[in-house]
Amino acid sequence: MLVVGIDENGLGPELGPLVATATLLSVKNIESLLAGSLKESKEIFRSGNRMGEGEDIVLSFFNFLKGYIPRHPQEIFNELLLTRDYTCDTPLPHCNPDFNIPNWCEKSRIRKSKAETYLNEVDGELIEVKSIALCPAQLNKRLKSYNKNHIDYLLFEELIRYFREKYKEEIVFLCGAIGTTKDYSLYFRHLKALPYKSLRGEEEVAYFFPSLGELRFIKNGDNKYFPIKLASLFGKYIRELFVEQMNRFFRSNLPSLPYCSGYRDEKTKEFIKNSEEIRAKLKIPQTCFRRSK
Repeated sequence: MLVVGIDENGLGPELGPLVATATLLSVKNIESLLAGSLKESKEIFRSGNRMGEGEDIVLSFFNFLKGYIPRHPQEIFNELLLTRDYTCDTPLPHCNPDFNIPNWCEKSRIRKSKAETYLNEVDGELIEVKSIALCPAQLNKRLKSYNKNHIDYLLFEELIRYFREKYKEEIVFLCGAIGTTKDYSLYFRHLKALPYKSLRGEEEVAYFFPSLGELRFIKNGDNKYFPIKLASLFGKYIRELFVEQMNRFFRSNLPSLPYCSGYRDEKTKEFIKNSEEIRAKLKIPQTCFRRSK
């Protein structure tokens, strides 16, 4: 059977893109996807040496899936991004990653066998990975019409439609819960025209579409199901490539800037405040730098 895991990265920060990612696996049963030693992205991607651990795992899976180790972020984007909404038509230097990868780990550590080990633990075959990334400008444009949870869901639905149209078999979609949303049907766009039944519980909300398959939103899904964990890892890595570029660009113009994560913490606040003058000098629009909400 085919199972797609979907998750988001970067819903809450002030800086950097919002990324939604989906992984497609072939498995004998869904229960096997609860096994395995793969950790959630929050445990793997941390500052310092832990960033290297996350990059190592993601690029090992990329190498397993595509047959080569990418040397530049653009190779990652060309292979994995479903749309080109991650940049403007004329991308500015701070949002156009331009550096060599791997960036945080040693290339010698990246091996297909690592991905194979994780996949063997859940008795699954990885078929495809796709992401969508919205830069701050694209996100700000959508925030004029929708709240962040709604925007996040619409990215999920775009990924769902992509896999459903490409693969004709029945698919089970396992999605990480979006905030505290209880009724996702309020966000349905293309799916609202399809008949379905719903089932709500404390840990998950499920929708059953005769013509689409099963769609489940799972609380702490990125800490439970392998496909969601893997989607979150890829999404986190893609987001970090953009954040790394942002830091490199502005710190090259003002070395005293603190390295920031883009999340709502003190270093990010300092980064925003202290970069105001250089952003004005370089004529970088506020909408291309910081989220409006």
